Amino acid sequence: LLLTEARLVTVFDPNLELANLFDTLVGGRRKRVSKQDSSTKEELIQLFSDALTKRGIAEKVQRDIRIKSKVLDRTLVFPFAFQNGHMNVIEPVTFDANKEHNINRACQLAIEGNDLWQQEQVKLNVFASFKLSEQDNTISIRNLLDKYDVTLRTIDELDDLINEVAHTSTQ
Repeated sequence: LLLTEARLVTVFDPNLELANLFDTLVGGRRKRVSKQDSSTKEELIQLFSDALTKRGIAEKVQRDIRIKSKVLDRTLVFPFAFQNGHMNVIEPVTFDANKEHNINRACQLAIEGNDLWQQEQVKLNVFASFKLSEQDNTISIRNLLDKYDVTLRTIDELDDLINEVAHTSTQ
């Protein structure tokens, strides 16, 4: 076993550094929600919130944002939002085993996303879980949402979403 000479390192947040070091050397203990679980909305909110806290960027995200939809004539509530040149809202969504229900929900999200962008210059990001049986559905739902400039991120893409907030948020 060959060790390098010790060197000084400045640490601003010892708990965060220790957690990152542990994850690097041992592997995280973070509970991963599987696509099979088709988590509830509350579980997705908790998973995203925990990831923000673990990364040390929770302060970059606003909570419980309310936006009036003129097309739908109702107020939409989003648990998370961040700024990166324009407002981005994040809507946690679970897609179940009912393909027709999933397509209808994706259509509703596409309309909401289009309305948010046209009326308020707000970008809708969907953070979603899918049942394992709906893997084929993921592609069609992603394609549908892409046509309306709504970004879909699955549980497996959580790190990408967290990185986007960390690297592009202006707050």
